[in-house]
Amino acid sequence: MGLSSRELSRRTLMAGSLAALLAPNAFAQDEALSFTVNDAGHVIAPIEINGEAGLAVIDNGFGITAMDANHARNRSLIGGQTVRINGGDTVKAVGVKLALGPLETLVTPALVDLSHIPAPDGAKVQMIIGRDVLALTILTLDFERKSYAATVGRGKFYPPGGMKLLRLSRTPQGAHAAQIEVEGEKIVAHVDLGASSPLMMREGPRTQAWIDGGRPWTTIARITARGRDMVTDMGMMASVQKASIGGFGFGHVPVEIYGPRDPAFGRHEAVIGAPVLARFLTVLDVRNSRLWLRPNGRLADPFRRQTIGAGTRREGEALVVVHIGANSPAEKAGLRDGDVITAIDGALANRDRLRDAKPGDVLALKLADGRTRKVTAAEFY
Repeated sequence: MGLSSRELSRRTLMAGSLAALLAPNAFAQDEALSFTVNDAGHVIAPIEINGEAGLAVIDNGFGITAMDANHARNRSLIGGQTVRINGGDTVKAVGVKLALGPLETLVTPALVDLSHIPAPDGAKVQMIIGRDVLALTILTLDFERKSYAATVGRGKFYPPGGMKLLRLSRTPQGAHAAQIEVEGEKIVAHVDLGASSPLMMREGPRTQAWIDGGRPWTTIARITARGRDMVTDMGMMASVQKASIGGFGFGHVPVEIYGPRDPAFGRHEAVIGAPVLARFLTVLDVRNSRLWLRPNGRLADPFRRQTIGAGTRREGEALVVVHIGANSPAEKAGLRDGDVITAIDGALANRDRLRDAKPGDVLALKLADGRTRKVTAAEFY
Protein backbone atom coordinates (compact mmCIF):
# COMPACT_ATOMS: atom_id res chain seq x y z
CA MET A 1 0.00 0.00 0.00
CA GLY A 2 1.36 3.48 -0.92
CA LEU A 3 2.05 6.08 1.70
CA SER A 4 -0.39 8.97 2.06
CA SER A 5 0.77 12.45 1.08
CA ARG A 6 0.87 13.41 4.74
CA GLU A 7 3.06 10.43 5.68
CA LEU A 8 5.35 11.08 2.72
CA SER A 9 5.81 14.68 3.76
CA ARG A 10 6.54 13.67 7.35
CA ARG A 11 9.28 11.33 6.12
CA THR A 12 10.87 14.05 4.00
CA LEU A 13 11.06 16.76 6.66
CA MET A 14 14.00 19.09 6.36
CA ALA A 15 16.18 20.19 9.25
CA GLY A 16 14.90 23.12 11.22
CA SER A 17 11.19 22.51 11.66
CA LEU A 18 9.08 25.59 11.17
CA ALA A 19 7.00 24.50 14.12
CA ALA A 20 9.98 25.26 16.35
CA LEU A 21 9.94 28.83 15.07
CA LEU A 22 6.42 29.45 16.31
CA ALA A 23 5.74 30.30 19.95
CA PRO A 24 3.18 28.13 21.80
CA ASN A 25 -0.34 29.29 21.00
CA ALA A 26 -3.94 28.17 20.98
CA PHE A 27 -3.78 26.88 17.40
CA ALA A 28 -3.43 23.30 16.24
CA GLN A 29 -0.38 23.07 13.99
CA ASP A 30 1.45 20.28 12.22
CA GLU A 31 5.18 19.73 12.11
CA ALA A 32 6.94 21.26 9.10
CA LEU A 33 5.77 19.72 5.84
CA SER A 34 7.67 19.79 2.57
CA PHE A 35 6.62 21.51 -0.65
CA THR A 36 8.21 21.98 -4.05
CA VAL A 37 8.44 24.96 -6.40
CA ASN A 38 7.78 24.24 -10.07
CA ASP A 39 9.34 25.87 -13.14
CA ALA A 40 6.70 28.62 -13.04
CA GLY A 41 7.46 29.47 -9.39
CA HIS A 42 4.24 27.96 -8.00
CA VAL A 43 4.22 26.46 -4.50
CA ILE A 44 3.10 22.83 -4.85
CA ALA A 45 2.14 21.02 -1.65
CA PRO A 46 1.00 17.45 -0.96
CA ILE A 47 -2.70 17.05 -0.22
CA GLU A 48 -5.30 14.35 0.15
CA ILE A 49 -8.60 14.32 -1.77
CA ASN A 50 -11.08 11.87 -0.27
CA GLY A 51 -8.09 10.08 1.28
CA GLU A 52 -6.18 9.85 -2.02
CA ALA A 53 -2.72 11.43 -2.22
CA GLY A 54 -2.36 14.34 -4.62
CA LEU A 55 -0.68 17.69 -5.29
CA ALA A 56 -2.02 21.24 -5.16
CA VAL A 57 -0.84 24.72 -6.09
CA ILE A 58 -1.16 27.21 -3.21
CA ASP A 59 -2.72 30.28 -4.85
CA ASN A 60 -4.29 33.06 -2.79
CA GLY A 61 -4.98 34.87 -6.07
CA PHE A 62 -7.65 32.27 -6.87
CA GLY A 63 -10.86 33.13 -5.05
CA ILE A 64 -12.26 29.62 -5.10
CA THR A 65 -10.49 26.29 -4.81
CA ALA A 66 -10.38 24.43 -8.14
CA MET A 67 -9.96 20.82 -9.22
CA ASP A 68 -8.58 19.43 -12.45
CA ALA A 69 -11.56 18.57 -14.64
CA ASN A 70 -10.07 15.28 -15.87
CA HIS A 71 -9.32 14.19 -12.32
CA ALA A 72 -12.94 14.89 -11.34
CA ARG A 73 -14.29 13.17 -14.45
CA ASN A 74 -12.24 10.02 -13.88
CA ARG A 75 -13.60 9.76 -10.33
CA SER A 76 -17.21 10.72 -11.09
CA LEU A 77 -16.94 13.89 -9.00
CA ILE A 78 -18.56 16.34 -11.42
CA GLY A 79 -21.51 18.25 -9.98
CA GLY A 80 -23.90 20.65 -11.70
CA GLN A 81 -23.59 24.05 -10.03
CA THR A 82 -22.30 26.80 -12.35
CA VAL A 83 -19.60 29.21 -11.21
CA ARG A 84 -17.77 32.06 -12.95
CA ILE A 85 -13.95 32.31 -12.99
CA ASN A 86 -12.09 35.22 -14.60
CA GLY A 87 -14.85 36.04 -17.05
CA GLY A 88 -15.76 32.44 -18.01
CA ASP A 89 -18.24 29.86 -16.76
CA THR A 90 -17.51 26.41 -15.42
CA VAL A 91 -19.17 23.93 -13.06
CA LYS A 92 -18.32 22.70 -9.59
CA ALA A 93 -17.42 19.23 -8.42
CA VAL A 94 -19.44 17.43 -5.78
CA GLY A 95 -18.25 17.91 -2.22
CA VAL A 96 -14.88 16.31 -1.46
CA LYS A 97 -12.80 15.95 1.70
CA LEU A 98 -9.57 17.92 1.38
CA ALA A 99 -6.58 17.64 3.72
CA LEU A 100 -3.69 20.14 3.64
CA GLY A 101 -1.33 19.40 6.53
CA PRO A 102 -3.46 19.54 9.70
CA LEU A 103 -6.31 21.27 7.87
CA GLU A 104 -9.21 19.03 6.93
CA THR A 105 -12.28 20.51 5.30
CA LEU A 106 -15.13 19.80 2.90
CA VAL A 107 -14.96 21.75 -0.38
CA THR A 108 -16.91 21.90 -3.65
CA PRO A 109 -14.15 23.01 -6.05
CA ALA A 110 -14.65 24.59 -9.46
CA LEU A 111 -13.52 22.45 -12.40
CA VAL A 112 -10.69 23.76 -14.60
CA ASP A 113 -8.00 22.28 -16.83
CA LEU A 114 -4.77 22.05 -14.81
CA SER A 115 -2.81 19.91 -17.27
CA HIS A 116 -0.54 22.85 -18.21
CA ILE A 117 0.83 23.26 -14.66
CA PRO A 118 4.26 21.58 -14.37
CA ALA A 119 4.96 19.35 -11.39
CA PRO A 120 8.14 17.50 -10.35
CA ASP A 121 9.01 14.04 -11.66
CA GLY A 122 6.18 13.99 -14.18
CA ALA A 123 3.50 14.13 -11.48
CA LYS A 124 0.16 15.85 -12.02
CA VAL A 125 -1.46 18.69 -10.10
CA GLN A 126 -5.02 17.90 -9.01
CA MET A 127 -6.06 21.14 -7.31
CA ILE A 128 -5.50 24.84 -6.84
CA ILE A 129 -6.00 25.80 -3.19
CA GLY A 130 -7.72 29.20 -3.26
CA ARG A 131 -8.65 31.85 -0.71
CA ASP A 132 -11.77 30.01 0.44
CA VAL A 133 -9.64 27.22 1.91
CA LEU A 134 -6.61 29.36 2.81
CA ALA A 135 -8.91 31.47 5.00
CA LEU A 136 -9.14 28.44 7.31
CA THR A 137 -5.42 28.36 8.05
CA ILE A 138 -2.33 30.55 8.49
CA LEU A 139 0.56 29.42 6.29
CA THR A 140 4.22 29.90 7.17
CA LEU A 141 6.28 29.31 4.02
CA ASP A 142 10.04 28.76 4.24
CA PHE A 143 11.23 28.95 0.64
CA GLU A 144 14.86 28.21 1.54
CA ARG A 145 14.01 24.88 3.17
CA LYS A 146 10.99 24.23 0.92
CA SER A 147 8.84 23.56 3.98
CA TYR A 148 5.70 25.04 5.47
CA ALA A 149 3.66 25.02 8.66
CA ALA A 150 -0.13 25.17 8.50
CA THR A 151 -1.78 26.63 11.59
CA VAL A 152 -5.47 26.04 12.23
CA GLY A 153 -7.72 27.61 14.85
CA ARG A 154 -8.89 30.94 16.25
CA GLY A 155 -6.43 31.58 19.09
CA LYS A 156 -3.72 34.26 19.15
CA PHE A 157 -1.10 33.67 16.47
CA TYR A 158 2.59 34.34 17.11
CA PRO A 159 4.70 34.66 13.96
CA PRO A 160 8.41 33.80 13.97
CA GLY A 161 10.67 36.51 15.40
CA GLY A 162 11.99 39.44 13.40
CA MET A 163 9.16 39.51 10.88
CA LYS A 164 7.62 42.68 9.44
CA LEU A 165 3.82 42.88 9.43
CA LEU A 166 2.02 44.26 6.39
CA ARG A 167 -1.68 44.98 6.78
CA LEU A 168 -3.36 44.08 3.50
CA SER A 169 -6.33 45.83 1.96
CA ARG A 170 -9.14 43.71 0.56
CA THR A 171 -11.15 44.15 -2.62
CA PRO A 172 -14.91 43.43 -2.78
CA GLN A 173 -13.95 40.12 -4.44
CA GLY A 174 -11.75 39.20 -1.45
CA ALA A 175 -8.32 39.59 -3.06
CA HIS A 176 -5.55 41.12 -0.97
CA ALA A 177 -3.26 44.02 -1.84
CA ALA A 178 -0.30 45.86 -0.34
CA GLN A 179 1.28 49.19 -1.11
CA ILE A 180 4.51 48.83 -3.06
CA GLU A 181 6.92 51.22 -4.74
CA VAL A 182 7.95 50.99 -8.39
CA GLU A 183 10.73 53.35 -9.42
CA GLY A 184 9.80 55.73 -6.61
CA GLU A 185 6.02 55.73 -7.20
CA LYS A 186 3.61 54.23 -4.67
CA ILE A 187 1.23 51.68 -6.19
CA VAL A 188 -1.36 49.29 -4.74
CA ALA A 189 -0.52 45.73 -5.82
CA HIS A 190 -2.32 42.42 -5.53
CA VAL A 191 -0.20 39.96 -3.47
CA ASP A 192 -0.43 36.68 -5.38
CA LEU A 193 1.42 33.43 -4.69
CA GLY A 194 0.00 32.07 -7.95
CA ALA A 195 1.65 34.72 -10.16
CA SER A 196 4.85 33.43 -11.74
CA SER A 197 6.19 36.90 -12.67
CA PRO A 198 7.94 38.92 -9.93
CA LEU A 199 5.96 42.02 -10.88
CA MET A 200 2.97 42.60 -13.15
CA MET A 201 1.62 45.98 -14.21
CA ARG A 202 -1.63 46.82 -15.93
CA GLU A 203 -1.13 48.45 -19.33
CA GLY A 204 -1.67 52.21 -19.07
CA PRO A 205 -0.02 55.63 -19.37
CA ARG A 206 2.85 54.62 -17.05
CA THR A 207 3.81 51.48 -18.96
CA GLN A 208 3.27 53.19 -22.31
CA ALA A 209 5.68 55.93 -21.26
CA TRP A 210 8.28 53.24 -20.52
CA ILE A 211 7.98 51.78 -24.01
CA ASP A 212 7.81 55.18 -25.73
CA GLY A 213 10.90 56.21 -23.80
CA GLY A 214 12.92 53.40 -25.33
CA ARG A 215 12.85 50.84 -22.51
CA PRO A 216 13.76 47.37 -23.89
CA TRP A 217 10.76 45.04 -24.14
CA THR A 218 9.59 41.76 -25.59
CA THR A 219 6.34 39.83 -26.04
CA ILE A 220 5.14 36.81 -24.07
CA ALA A 221 2.30 34.30 -24.18
CA ARG A 222 0.55 33.73 -20.84
CA ILE A 223 -1.88 30.86 -20.10
CA THR A 224 -4.77 31.76 -17.78
CA ALA A 225 -8.09 30.24 -16.74
CA ARG A 226 -11.30 31.56 -18.26
CA GLY A 227 -13.96 29.43 -16.66
CA ARG A 228 -13.37 25.80 -17.62
CA ASP A 229 -10.96 26.72 -20.43
CA MET A 230 -7.30 27.68 -20.35
CA VAL A 231 -6.63 30.46 -22.84
CA THR A 232 -3.43 32.05 -24.14
CA ASP A 233 -3.17 35.81 -23.71
CA MET A 234 -0.47 37.92 -25.30
CA GLY A 235 1.44 40.36 -23.15
CA MET A 236 4.71 42.26 -22.89
CA MET A 237 7.78 42.00 -20.68
CA ALA A 238 10.11 44.81 -19.66
CA SER A 239 12.17 45.59 -16.54
CA VAL A 240 12.06 48.22 -13.82
CA GLN A 241 15.17 49.57 -12.16
CA LYS A 242 13.81 49.26 -8.63
CA ALA A 243 10.75 48.00 -6.77
CA SER A 244 10.05 47.37 -3.09
CA ILE A 245 7.50 45.85 -0.73
CA GLY A 246 7.44 46.55 3.00
CA GLY A 247 10.56 48.66 2.59
CA PHE A 248 12.55 45.73 1.15
CA GLY A 249 13.97 46.71 -2.24
CA PHE A 250 14.86 44.79 -5.40
CA GLY A 251 16.76 45.87 -8.48
CA HIS A 252 16.41 45.06 -12.19
CA VAL A 253 12.98 43.48 -11.74
CA PRO A 254 11.25 41.77 -14.69
CA VAL A 255 7.76 43.22 -15.14
CA GLU A 256 4.94 41.62 -17.11
CA ILE A 257 2.53 44.13 -18.67
CA TYR A 258 -1.02 42.76 -18.91
CA GLY A 259 -4.01 44.12 -20.80
CA PRO A 260 -6.10 47.01 -19.47
CA ARG A 261 -9.27 44.86 -19.46
CA ASP A 262 -7.71 41.58 -18.38
CA PRO A 263 -10.19 40.09 -15.86
CA ALA A 264 -7.64 37.85 -14.15
CA PHE A 265 -6.39 40.48 -11.68
CA GLY A 266 -9.47 42.52 -10.92
CA ARG A 267 -8.93 46.25 -10.67
CA HIS A 268 -5.39 46.18 -9.32
CA GLU A 269 -2.81 48.22 -11.15
CA ALA A 270 -0.05 45.79 -10.22
CA VAL A 271 0.63 42.28 -8.92
CA ILE A 272 3.52 41.09 -6.73
CA GLY A 273 4.14 37.42 -7.52
CA ALA A 274 5.76 34.30 -6.14
CA PRO A 275 9.37 35.10 -7.20
CA VAL A 276 9.28 38.11 -4.85
CA LEU A 277 7.60 36.31 -1.93
CA ALA A 278 10.14 33.47 -2.31
CA ARG A 279 12.85 35.88 -1.06
CA PHE A 280 11.26 35.92 2.39
CA LEU A 281 10.13 33.71 5.17
CA THR A 282 6.48 34.42 4.40
CA VAL A 283 3.46 34.14 6.69
CA LEU A 284 0.06 34.58 5.02
CA ASP A 285 -3.10 35.08 7.08
CA VAL A 286 -5.90 35.30 4.51
CA ARG A 287 -8.73 35.54 7.03
CA ASN A 288 -7.32 38.57 8.83
CA SER A 289 -5.65 40.21 5.79
CA ARG A 290 -2.14 40.02 7.21
CA LEU A 291 1.22 39.28 5.63
CA TRP A 292 4.49 38.91 7.54
CA LEU A 293 7.86 39.02 5.77
CA ARG A 294 11.44 38.36 6.86
CA PRO A 295 14.20 38.37 4.22
CA ASN A 296 16.01 35.11 3.60
CA GLY A 297 19.38 34.59 1.94
CA ARG A 298 17.95 35.11 -1.55
CA LEU A 299 16.87 38.73 -1.12
CA ALA A 300 19.61 40.15 -3.35
CA ASP A 301 19.71 37.33 -5.93
CA PRO A 302 19.04 38.35 -9.54
CA PHE A 303 15.60 37.42 -10.83
CA ARG A 304 15.34 34.67 -13.41
CA ARG A 305 14.52 36.04 -16.85
CA GLN A 306 14.29 34.76 -20.38
CA THR A 307 17.55 34.79 -22.33
CA ILE A 308 16.37 32.97 -25.49
CA GLY A 309 12.80 34.17 -26.01
CA ALA A 310 11.27 30.99 -27.44
CA GLY A 311 8.09 29.59 -25.91
CA THR A 312 7.70 25.86 -26.54
CA ARG A 313 5.51 22.86 -25.81
CA ARG A 314 6.68 19.26 -25.73
CA GLU A 315 5.49 16.92 -28.46
CA GLY A 316 6.99 13.46 -28.07
CA GLU A 317 10.76 13.92 -27.89
CA ALA A 318 10.67 17.28 -29.69
CA LEU A 319 9.81 20.85 -28.73
CA VAL A 320 7.34 22.80 -30.85
CA VAL A 321 7.86 26.56 -30.89
CA VAL A 322 4.60 28.29 -29.95
CA HIS A 323 5.83 31.85 -29.44
CA ILE A 324 8.87 33.92 -30.40
CA GLY A 325 9.47 37.00 -28.27
CA ALA A 326 9.88 40.28 -30.09
CA ASN A 327 13.47 41.60 -30.09
CA SER A 328 14.70 38.28 -28.67
CA PRO A 329 17.78 36.20 -29.56
CA ALA A 330 15.40 33.54 -30.93
CA GLU A 331 13.87 36.08 -33.32
CA LYS A 332 17.30 37.30 -34.39
CA ALA A 333 18.37 33.69 -35.07
CA GLY A 334 15.44 33.22 -37.43
CA LEU A 335 13.29 30.88 -35.34
CA ARG A 336 9.58 30.97 -36.17
CA ASP A 337 6.32 29.81 -34.61
CA GLY A 338 5.73 26.20 -35.58
CA ASP A 339 9.41 25.24 -35.85
CA VAL A 340 10.08 21.80 -34.35
CA ILE A 341 13.29 21.50 -32.31
CA THR A 342 14.56 17.92 -32.30
CA ALA A 343 17.92 18.45 -30.55
CA ILE A 344 19.88 21.10 -28.63
CA ASP A 345 23.66 20.96 -28.83
CA GLY A 346 23.43 17.42 -30.15
CA ALA A 347 21.36 16.16 -27.20
CA LEU A 348 17.65 15.55 -26.66
CA ALA A 349 15.63 18.77 -26.90
CA ASN A 350 15.15 19.95 -23.32
CA ARG A 351 13.13 22.97 -22.20
CA ASP A 352 15.44 23.39 -19.20
CA ARG A 353 18.34 24.07 -21.57
CA LEU A 354 16.39 26.90 -23.15
CA ARG A 355 15.17 28.27 -19.85
CA ASP A 356 18.50 28.08 -18.02
CA ALA A 357 20.79 29.43 -20.77
CA LYS A 358 23.16 32.11 -19.43
CA PRO A 359 23.94 35.30 -21.37
CA GLY A 360 26.69 34.46 -23.86
CA ASP A 361 25.77 30.77 -24.18
CA VAL A 362 25.47 29.66 -27.81
CA LEU A 363 22.85 26.96 -28.42
CA ALA A 364 22.71 24.91 -31.61
CA LEU A 365 19.05 24.06 -32.26
CA LYS A 366 18.48 21.21 -34.73
CA LEU A 367 15.11 21.51 -36.48
CA ALA A 368 12.95 18.75 -37.90
CA ASP A 369 13.42 20.08 -41.44
CA GLY A 370 17.19 19.56 -41.19
CA ARG A 371 18.17 23.16 -40.53
CA THR A 372 20.28 24.23 -37.54
CA ARG A 373 19.79 27.59 -35.86
CA LYS A 374 22.47 28.97 -33.56
CA VAL A 375 21.07 31.20 -30.83
CA THR A 376 23.22 33.34 -28.54
CA ALA A 377 21.55 33.84 -25.16
CA ALA A 378 21.36 37.43 -23.93
CA GLU A 379 19.42 39.79 -21.70
CA PHE A 380 17.03 41.56 -24.05
CA TYR A 381 14.46 43.32 -21.85
